[in-house]
Amino acid sequence: MLFWTLGFYLICGRWVNRWIDRVANRIPEAIASLASTLPFLAMGATSEVVWETFTTPSWAISYSILTCAGLGIFRLGQLDNEAYEQKLKEQAEEKRKRSQSD
Repeated sequence: MLFWTLGFYLICGRWVNRWIDRVANRIPEAIASLASTLPFLAMGATSEVVWETFTTPSWAISYSILTCAGLGIFRLGQLDNEAYEQKLKEQAEEKRKRSQSD
């Protein structure tokens, strides 16, 4: 169940962090943080039960590890792309500033 939960968090963690930032004014951050993990635990438990129902427990564990690894690589690609886009924006801004100053 842990690997399924981590895999789901890797994909949806960005939106959860935005949710925590929004509700932090209304409720304490610790409670918001704990509440944000419950959907991932529920999805992880559900995925584990479904996979164990249709396959053997060893296959369920294998699929969860593969899913977690694949989603981790996907998330690293997203972060790399975001950093690249930020770098392009900064270069364009510097170029614009240089052309205005000349």
